[in-house]
Amino acid sequence: VITPAAGSTLGRAVPVDLGAFRTRPNMSMYVRVKRLKTTLFLHVDPGETVLELKSKIQASTDSVERPGGVPVAEMRLLAGVNFTVVLQDARQLRELRIENDTVLALVFLEKGETGELAGGWEAVAIEHPGGSVDAEETRLDVIG
Repeated sequence: VITPAAGSTLGRAVPVDLGAFRTRPNMSMYVRVKRLKTTLFLHVDPGETVLELKSKIQASTDSVERPGGVPVAEMRLLAGVNFTVVLQDARQLRELRIENDTVLALVFLEKGETGELAGGWEAVAIEHPGGSVDAEETRLDVIG
């Protein structure tokens, strides 16, 4: 409430909503999740955890070839300049400083020739228009 200055002819208090001027910590945003030729644009809130983001990825990968999508346990999200920071499931996007339009890399657990999990993570590989591929074999930093 703003009260008029002494001597003002207005004579009444005027309510003012300051909420419009404050930053909103739960304001929704989009993140880009890239793997090979695919880019997912996902709507998220800063208060969501990495695990919740992975659940959205799982839902978006649901298909005839892979009913139920890629299991959350078989995916890893990476951030940073060269995608060297592993995002831990329990951390909130806000804590990890993930902002609107952040690009994250998605990698899956490697599978052997028989289709069974081999135990290691695939390298980051993001294909750009024109066919060039960014493939990274770098040291990973685990944040958590």
